[in-house]
Amino acid sequence: MPETKINVEQVQHVARLARLELAPEEEERLQVELSAILAYIDKLNELDTGEVEPTAQVGESGTPTREDDVTNRPAPDEMLPARYTLAGEIEDHDGDPWPNFQLDGYGTWLWALERHLGGAQLPASLEPAVRLTAEYLAAAWRVPCWNWWEEFDGGEHASTHAAVAAGLVSASALLGDSRYASVAADVLEDLERRFAGNGHFVRGPGDARVDGSLLALGTFGIDGTSTVEAVRAELVGPGGGVRRYIGDTYYGGGEWVLLTCWLALHDARAGHDAEVERALEWIRAQADDDGLLPEQSVAAPQAPEMVAPWIERWGRPASPLLWSHAMFVVLHAEIGGDHRAAAAPDELSS
Repeated sequence: MPETKINVEQVQHVARLARLELAPEEEERLQVELSAILAYIDKLNELDTGEVEPTAQVGESGTPTREDDVTNRPAPDEMLPARYTLAGEIEDHDGDPWPNFQLDGYGTWLWALERHLGGAQLPASLEPAVRLTAEYLAAAWRVPCWNWWEEFDGGEHASTHAAVAAGLVSASALLGDSRYASVAADVLEDLERRFAGNGHFVRGPGDARVDGSLLALGTFGIDGTSTVEAVRAELVGPGGGVRRYIGDTYYGGGEWVLLTCWLALHDARAGHDAEVERALEWIRAQADDDGLLPEQSVAAPQAPEMVAPWIERWGRPASPLLWSHAMFVVLHAEIGGDHRAAAAPDELSS
């Protein structure tokens, strides 16, 4: 063997660092090749470069790069659907698939399932669905999609990131598979790096507004106290309810029952009893004579001129809305059914 500068132990050390498994004959060959490289470097070091100007780049311009555009993005109707009819069929929205590509619901389902099980083992019958959902989220979380409100708005949303991360963490726990927790860490890193501004989380990259859906971050275990206060400062309307976001024109951009419940939930956990009382008073006032809660109130809209066009198109805001009732029940459970909740109509507190 020619004279070498590298011994076999050093080759084996480098192989371990590179996670390579080498056969003995490969170790011997690399020992010779690496030694030859070092010998050539020694020869270069003999050159006198004292009068040579330091060179960072031989060309006059930077390295040309292509635009970092996604060119193989799937069509929305190729993704797992998010909307179904009561018969269990995929909803056909007049041939338009746009509302059907949402990731937040899948992440929320995984998160809710883990909490529903309360530490119990995942039933074998659900394991394929949990794994499929986790694989889907892990593969698709960077693909722009529609948000909680079935609106695109750039396709990147802090609340969607939070739901996806929470779902992947839950899938990791349910399946005992750390790969999903690792992807969740990437999602959270991206959330903190690109979706924060002015000391709190914002709707999306390049959009410094807050959004009512950001109230979910605390529910998903992400520290969002400053974000809750930003929502309170920016989105609580004159009536006392919480709006979705500044600039909303859907039914004039009114005050939503479910978001008002969510803000009150944060206040209940923080011991802000007076704020909870005010929220409950507003929520109860939105119920009709049958105790049913609507989607939103249009009594104090951001864009009054947009209320009538939506009513003409679809009628009054949806009522009853399951999500509004569900959030009221969650709030009721949080405050323990004390005198504040007991003062609500029977239909709401039952």
